[in-house]
Amino acid sequence: MKKAMVLAMAFLMVAGVAMAAEPYIVCNSQEGVIGYQVTGAPAGVFPENIAAWTDGSIKFNVLGIPDGTYTLKVAACNMWGCGEPADLGFTKARPAKPAGLKIGVQ
Repeated sequence: MKKAMVLAMAFLMVAGVAMAAEPYIVCNSQEGVIGYQVTGAPAGVFPENIAAWTDGSIKFNVLGIPDGTYTLKVAACNMWGCGEPADLGFTKARPAKPAGLKIGVQ
């Protein structure tokens, strides 16, 4: 019984960590990059310019954006301007409500 409780607690802790993960737009580090230009999103959903991290990478949390399908163009920028954009497409959707709920005996 004690082992079962310990295993159950361990499972809940691992499941809690997995549910705490948040989605980000990320890329590899790039020398000299100071920011990223984002286009293709509906107005007000993404900032048009996102500051780069100190290593020149991007890490932008998209957890709070509205549900929908997004097709973005993201360009790395340095002090001389922005380069050619890369495409990023993704869909943010929540799961459907659970089906077939009932009390079961196992």
